[in-house]
Amino acid sequence: MNTENDKKEIGEFISSRIRAHIDANGEEVKFIQAGFDVNEDSASFCFYLETEGDGPNGEWTTSEEENFLMREHWTWDESKPENHSEVIEQLIKDTFFELRVSGAFETLPKTKKCDFGIESVCGCYGWPDWDDRGKENLLESV
Repeated sequence: MNTENDKKEIGEFISSRIRAHIDANGEEVKFIQAGFDVNEDSASFCFYLETEGDGPNGEWTTSEEENFLMREHWTWDESKPENHSEVIEQLIKDTFFELRVSGAFETLPKTKKCDFGIESVCGCYGWPDWDDRGKENLLESV
């Protein structure tokens, strides 16, 4: 796994999804869900903009295909510990923090308290804990 290359590709994908959202309707975003799925057959990253509700609701798992970026090289392989989800989780978190610092979310119409989270499709990983929302994960740097 080439984490620097993944960060670049995920960052470009997120930027393209932000532009598409603005071009489509520009609705105010309340929460951003980054999701991932890793198994023996396939792997993907999802960037989902929630404009309703107050946080994670699982809708990203059934969202439109254009919200997904396939990551074939993430597929689970017991012989390659670098493919474990902890590496992917940290990669996604680092990418979001870098994008936030670079101003990538500035043009996105969003609520003042818009935050982001990360979740695996199996539900075995989620960040941040519900009680920790708003501490590290606001789109605007804290």
